[in-house]
Amino acid sequence: MLLIAIGVTPETALAEASGLEVDNGVVVDEYLRTTDPSIFAAGDASCIRRAGMERPLRLECWKNAEDQGDIVAKNMLGIKTAYQTVPWMWSDQFDKVVQAAGLPSPDQTIALRPLGMGALVAFHYDAPGMLAAVSGYGPIGLVAKAVRIGSVMLQRGISPTPEAVRAASDLRELIQARQEHARSSDFSIAVGYGASQRPTS
Repeated sequence: MLLIAIGVTPETALAEASGLEVDNGVVVDEYLRTTDPSIFAAGDASCIRRAGMERPLRLECWKNAEDQGDIVAKNMLGIKTAYQTVPWMWSDQFDKVVQAAGLPSPDQTIALRPLGMGALVAFHYDAPGMLAAVSGYGPIGLVAKAVRIGSVMLQRGISPTPEAVRAASDLRELIQARQEHARSSDFSIAVGYGASQRPTS
């Protein structure tokens, strides 16, 4: 199957007429504020630019519009909330689905994991070897579960190696292993701290 996504051109005439900065969409910061801090933008036409990002980010899917709308509402009410949601998108193709969490890119390294019934999930790694996205294709039940697990990894900063992804009997093991490692590290720190407080004779 060949799937081509050509994207859309954002409508920015009103923003430009209002004197707001426009660059492949209405430019916003991590709180979705435009260059006029009293005006917010969300959805397909907003383009996020913030420190630490390699390039401005504009997403064209209704889930993103829903997530950003929620964040804009909080910020307008004075509840300061940054946009940190892991992007998630999908497209149903007859009895199959294409899903992705994170930001897949052609220059990323991919680790493939068969899911059975012709389904595949791909773990995408950036140049430093960190997990950047998870995508999948196949029957919706298998793909949705795998991509959801990948989304949790991205949200929690868990980056399993490609070898671990291929070898795990269940992808959930990779999250559990990270949690157990974190608990073990916390315990070691606590024990070390306690030992350092003992009086010496």
